[in-house]
Amino acid sequence: LCADSLREAHGTDFALVNSGSIRDSIRKGPVTGRDILSVLPFAGNIVSFRMTGTELKEMLEHGLGFLPGAYGAFPQVSGMAVHIQADAPRGKRVKRLLFPDGGPVSMKQSYTVAVNSFLAEGGDGYATLAGKTRLAEYGPPQDALQAPIRRKRASQSAPGPAPRLVLLP
Repeated sequence: LCADSLREAHGTDFALVNSGSIRDSIRKGPVTGRDILSVLPFAGNIVSFRMTGTELKEMLEHGLGFLPGAYGAFPQVSGMAVHIQADAPRGKRVKRLLFPDGGPVSMKQSYTVAVNSFLAEGGDGYATLAGKTRLAEYGPPQDALQAPIRRKRASQSAPGPAPRLVLLP
């Protein structure tokens, strides 16, 4: 939901949120501003970049590089399905990078990607983002997260789970 909200709010092709930025779950029932802040407690904004499929894959490889251990850089993603071989060597774990409809993400094509400002500044080891030209900077992730929650309240329906991170045997 956090990654989806960044992508939706700013119309990017993809979004990535480091797991360390997500500090709580949203429980069933009414959701308050305090609940939103418990999920995403850190200050900062949403930043978008233009990057190739190859750069996106490299970014994902970094976040998946600490498997099977837990690490805050682990990517929560939106707009993509990542097929992962967790026991492959570091840097070679992403086996397929697909759009949700199953079509392949082109390694040569350029896409828009939204992240939080912590990652945009190279946090959690995402150093390749630190020197990259920013397309735009938006408001805080907490504001983006409120929009789908408000829509759910109005419609009382939520989308089903989508395959995003698929562990291969």
